[in-house]
Amino acid sequence: MPQDEPVATERGVSLTRHACRLLLVAVFTASASYKLIHFFSYIKSAVSLVPPWTPPRAAFVAIPALPFLEALVAVFLIVPRWRKLGSVIALGLLGAFTVMLISAYRHGKIVLSCGCNWPFLKFLAPERLELMLARNALLLIVAWFVVRGEAVARTPRPS
Repeated sequence: MPQDEPVATERGVSLTRHACRLLLVAVFTASASYKLIHFFSYIKSAVSLVPPWTPPRAAFVAIPALPFLEALVAVFLIVPRWRKLGSVIALGLLGAFTVMLISAYRHGKIVLSCGCNWPFLKFLAPERLELMLARNALLLIVAWFVVRGEAVARTPRPS
């Protein structure tokens, strides 16, 4: 039976990676759909969180494009051929969101409303910085696990 242990462990890691990927798909899908349905209120909230050092043209392009990029990330995470790219983009977006939150807080924003999710998913978008940072840290760990898993899954195994 000890020979079955590595197979069982590998299967468990694979299932965990799959669950993490599905969690990211759900988060990015919910976020993108909310932003698209409530587009103008999302734009207003997002503009208030843009760090002052951001070039205006970059914000002008990035803010309206973000929901479409998030939807694309969700699709990429589902399609096997594009999973690694989707997980890398998800990791980058989550990192950028975290930097924006910290910057907005450092520039005097006390209540942070990103306008990024459905009211019944308020736990995904609480308006307290420490909770938002904890959420992002957890999602960054999940995304990193998926990125690492995709890299390992694509590495050829010795026979």
